[in-house]
Parts: sequence; C-alpha cells; structure tokens
Amino acid sequence: MGQSYLQANDYIDRHPTEPCWLLTDWFWDPGLYGLHCTTIGYFSTNRIPPRLTGIIIVSSMMLNSTRYAQGRAVAPFVKEKPKDFIGGSALLVYEGDFDTRAAASMSAWRHVALVPESLDAELQEADEAVTLDPGSAPAHTLRCVLLSQAGIPGAAISECETAIRLATADPLHKEELSKLVEQAEYALRYVRPPTN
Repeated sequence: MGQSYLQANDYIDRHPTEPCWLLTDWFWDPGLYGLHCTTIGYFSTNRIPPRLTGIIIVSSMMLNSTRYAQGRAVAPFVKEKPKDFIGGSALLVYEGDFDTRAAASMSAWRHVALVPESLDAELQEADEAVTLDPGSAPAHTLRCVLLSQAGIPGAAISECETAIRLATADPLHKEELSKLVEQAEYALRYVRPPTN
C-alpha cells in the first residue's frame, strides 16, 4: 500500500486539486509518503463533512471490505465508475460531489473512541454520529454507553434498545456486531432499575 501512496502523490502532482481526500482502512499516515490528502477511515481521527466534493481516493481494500462500518462508509462509491486507478487497482480515484454522511458518522464515533475528551464533548459527537447516520449500530451503541455513563437513564434505555435492534437486524454482520449488543446490554443493566 505504501508504494501506492507514492504513486498517489505523483498523481496529485499531475492533477492538482483542493480538496483531496483519501478514504483508507490503514492506520499509518499517508503524509509520510508525501501524500497530503486529508485521510479519512476507520483508524483516522480526522472528522469529515457529510458531503465530500473534489478528488476522493478510495483504497480498494476498503472498497471491498465486508466489515460493517467500512462498508457503510464506502457505499457512495461502490456503484460509481472511478475516474482513474493508481497502483494498478490499489487506489481508485473518484471526482465529484458525494453524500458521505455514513463516513462522517463513522469519523465522529471513531473520534470518540480514539481521542478521549470530556463526557459532554463525547456525547455531542455521539449525537452528531447518530444524526448523520441514524441506521448506524456503532453510533447508537456509543451514544447508549455515554448516556448511561452520564446518568441519563431514560434516554440511555431508549438508545440501548435502538442499538440492539439495529445490531441484531443485520444477519451478514451478526458476529461482528455481537460485541455492540454486549456493550448495549451491559449499559442497560447499569441504568435499568433492578426487577424482583
């Protein structure tokens, strides 16, 4: 993948554009390879807008991912024809205006997971994540857990039930999402009054 980043840098030099976005599943900084696109993805702490305009370079590994969050994030590009290819087919180049609310939601809830902040700030980001992608089980699970930690039982119970419903409604990702169900169920036990 590193060699592809070098080739992407050459591509951007030949086709200068602002802004430039790189949607990848890798956790290292492509800037180390001279690629100065804004990195977005599962391991990135960058927050992104709900619409991306310009050049968007998408990793073929992420585009072909069967994982839940990554698949939702790249959904706007799956049926689009790439403008170009870099590194054979390691990176695909798209240009235009794309609805990236699911990717923006992922960037919000992943930011909370990767960059600890105050509970209020984390709740605000979780609220944004749910608003951007109301069908996101991870966003609802995060909000459920944070509401539980904040001691807001009514909202936490509702949010946890939504998270569980969304996570169990996806048979393709049942095993992957089972951890979210466990987190939401734990948070529910914490906020629900005991029954005799």
